[in-house]
Amino acid sequence: MARAYAAQALIPAAIGVLGGTLAGNLLAVPVLNDASKDLGAAGTNLPVWVSLVVPIGTLLIVGVTALIPALRAGRMPAVQTLVVGRAPKAKRGQSAQRLASKLPLPRPMSLGLAQPFAKPARAALVGAAVLFGAVSVTFAVGLETTFTKYQDTGNSGLNAASMLVVPAGTPVGFHSSGGPASPHLDSTKVAAALASVPGTKAAFGWGNSGATVIGASPGDHTLVDTTTGDLSWTNLGLLHGRWYQNPGEAVINDHLASTAGMQVGDTVTVAQDNKRLPLRIVGIDFDASGNGVVMTDNATFTTAGLTPYITQFNVKLADNASRADWSASATAALTPLHAAVTPNIRYPSLTVLTMSALVATLTLMMIAVAALGVLNTVVQDTRERIHDLGVFKALGMTPKQTIAMVLTSVSLTGLIAGLFGAPIGMAVENVTLSRMGSAIGRNLPPSVTHVYTPGILLPLLAGGIAIALLGALLPAGWAARSRTATALRTE
Repeated sequence: MARAYAAQALIPAAIGVLGGTLAGNLLAVPVLNDASKDLGAAGTNLPVWVSLVVPIGTLLIVGVTALIPALRAGRMPAVQTLVVGRAPKAKRGQSAQRLASKLPLPRPMSLGLAQPFAKPARAALVGAAVLFGAVSVTFAVGLETTFTKYQDTGNSGLNAASMLVVPAGTPVGFHSSGGPASPHLDSTKVAAALASVPGTKAAFGWGNSGATVIGASPGDHTLVDTTTGDLSWTNLGLLHGRWYQNPGEAVINDHLASTAGMQVGDTVTVAQDNKRLPLRIVGIDFDASGNGVVMTDNATFTTAGLTPYITQFNVKLADNASRADWSASATAALTPLHAAVTPNIRYPSLTVLTMSALVATLTLMMIAVAALGVLNTVVQDTRERIHDLGVFKALGMTPKQTIAMVLTSVSLTGLIAGLFGAPIGMAVENVTLSRMGSAIGRNLPPSVTHVYTPGILLPLLAGGIAIALLGALLPAGWAARSRTATALRTE
């Protein structure tokens, strides 16, 4: 008997594992390759051991899970198996029933609230299913939010703008490589012209100076950018330190800091036309590009006798400004300066969108698995207590009260599991992000990693109850629809 029951679970599980492993490989491999390219890492494939260990481990878990109740059923006396609807042992859960009856709750809800204490092992199964769901949902929500915030970093910093100002003749969406050989702007005159255009809220200019970094890795194309104006509105993320405020200060990106072993307080030396300029590093910023970057102020270059080359101005418009009207006014003011206005075109990362969609799909699947685990346990418990339900109905319990009793029976377990599951999911997500950052050689900024705000965390903490109620809803409806005479005949 035990082998027969175990086989009933293993045969469909084997079919599901085979199909799931095949589908997982087909979906994961292209996403991993695209993600690696977007993050600047080498292409990767799904390790072979994953395709072996996961299905074997899944079948092992299914086999053990099915074998335990199968062995119990095999040892059960024949007389006991013929009794349907038996109640739990008389002494079990009586203390909980007495305490629950004193609470200011309707009697059906107090009966349901004490029910897990009558069958603690079964309540533990419900809790385990809900815990699994709560951990999975918390992890998935955090990861998806991180992907979204990572994509948002591509629209901040030097990419943040409502409109752009570039040298006349520059193609839309193209940014000059900079340096003395490329067209550049008169930063002082362009900044004054932009300030005079109605609707301009903020603006800053920047460009590649064409300078080189002394001591940079030979194969690394390190850029030296200079800026003019206020960058505070661009949400440039710093990993360490602060932004430059005084002459002789600079900020480098995480890539350069990692490859060159630099940190806040060190000195980086740049050179232009055989003139060297030492800069003190006061901050390290997050930059998703694969090149090293040094950023400093225009005034630092000009004071040292070096020449900054500004090739673009990023402009933020006022909230009530019309782009068409602003563009017309700005064009009139900038045309004499050989400058042109162009929209800031940004395209979302297809890889990030795909990964977010996969995470959302996996989240729904994990919720379904957890809810099905709750459903299976509650169905079994409800069927075993069908005679008790018949007695309650004979005493006047309505269908709505029956539903309330069954749903309340899983609420406390769901709440506790959710309160434990959310912190565990947060810890798993934090470890995963650390490993992902190490794999691509980058440190992620707090704006990307700190995603569990109160607005996100509070619903996750209550997610355990939602999963438990979702799983118990169907058996609660079945219990409410059961006829009193049919339930009483099960004794």
